[in-house]
Amino acid sequence: MSSFNTSVLCRVPQGPATQFVAESMIERLNASGQFSSEQLGLVREELRRWLNHQSSLSFEESLERKKIGRYVIQELLGCGGSGQVFSALTEDGSERVALKVLRSIHSTDRFKREMDLVQRLAHPNVVISYEVGQQDQILYIAMEQLLGPDLQKYVLHHGPLDWKRSLDVMIDAARGLEHAHRRGLIHRDVKPGNLMFDGDEIVKVTDLGLAALSDQEEQASLAVFNTLDGVSAGTPDFMAPEQAISLSSATALSDVYSLGATWFYLLTGRSRIPGDSLCDKLRALRHNRSLGRLCHDVAPSHVRAVWEKMVAHQPENRYQSMTEVLETLESIRPVNIEPCGKRSVEVLIVEDNQDDLVLTVEMLRRANSSITTHAAHSVAEAVEQLRAHPTIDVVLLDLQLPDSFGCGTVQKMRGLFEDLPILVLTGQQDVSVGEACIAGGADDFASKNDLNANVLERMIFITLSRRSHSAESLATP
Repeated sequence: MSSFNTSVLCRVPQGPATQFVAESMIERLNASGQFSSEQLGLVREELRRWLNHQSSLSFEESLERKKIGRYVIQELLGCGGSGQVFSALTEDGSERVALKVLRSIHSTDRFKREMDLVQRLAHPNVVISYEVGQQDQILYIAMEQLLGPDLQKYVLHHGPLDWKRSLDVMIDAARGLEHAHRRGLIHRDVKPGNLMFDGDEIVKVTDLGLAALSDQEEQASLAVFNTLDGVSAGTPDFMAPEQAISLSSATALSDVYSLGATWFYLLTGRSRIPGDSLCDKLRALRHNRSLGRLCHDVAPSHVRAVWEKMVAHQPENRYQSMTEVLETLESIRPVNIEPCGKRSVEVLIVEDNQDDLVLTVEMLRRANSSITTHAAHSVAEAVEQLRAHPTIDVVLLDLQLPDSFGCGTVQKMRGLFEDLPILVLTGQQDVSVGEACIAGGADDFASKNDLNANVLERMIFITLSRRSHSAESLATP
């Protein structure tokens, strides 16, 4: 038999999706009846060798200690479907990030999509991206380096979660996914490995490598993104039945199903999909055959009922939005159990212009349900608010106040609150003013004329993330 042409696979992003394509190809060749068992064995063996060769490419070695943008790579953290993730430091060593870089030139379109999508999100339960960029032929995303572990590793090392503890995890994940859905994004690869702890036992949604826009504009690009028609992508143990047929069939309700499948793993430590091969799992999932069920000793009946509705085989029988899932999960959380960690961001807006104040408050309120606001009209009022509300996370500071003016306002606030993040909102376009504010102690600045909801919320979340994930704070004691 002549050597099998694997060029078609070169057009598919490397990782689990490629393996699914290979298995599906073997299955279709077998169903055609035109190949003997020996021939199919040769095809399977050549595909195996090719996949092993691809995975053994020493991409990480070529990047070891290499500078990309303003980041210096330290070590490999893990591999994703479209790239590899490294721990990296800024050139001055002050900030540690997770740097995701392109793994294969054939993944360029997919990776550029991810670079665009991650900048739409800003939420306590979604990994925060700092910046995206390109250096020569290398595309990269710099994001916060979470403390971990991911939920798959956690369960492997510590065993399944108690159902009460699992509710906190599920609520965090549902909040992050709800935020993504509100921004028009479908994750399409929700699984334990893509949900990660980050201090205070808060869980964040990670890896948007398979994410897609849910609006009509996105539908036009699906044919380009899906290199092979009808090919599924994701992880069969956690994907929805409709996604097992075609990636383009995935909707927000597919994320609901995948979150339910993830919940099953958290409670049992195993997959609910039977089968020894990828094809066996995909067949079982598509035909709703012999899928695992939650037992009464794992969770009470009212909890199991919620789970069963999340993983209903037909999308119309599931909860019809992640908001509905979140509301239901919160309603069954035992009232005597407090949630772990802080779940919202409190912002103090210091602004004497009433119109600007109302505009900023309204902008944040409409843009992001995870943000709560406080208001002050002067430095004196700001001090009162900060002492009355010690849980305030960040200050948005105007430079022209009744009792303070210019960069001295920043210095005054910094002198009173040494560790409080301060973001300056100035009506002046002169960049030197912002730079002087940073020299005086501000974390960042923006011109009011350039503000929109996404810019403002991302500035808040990036600042808070960089503060909590600085190289110093992540240093091993």
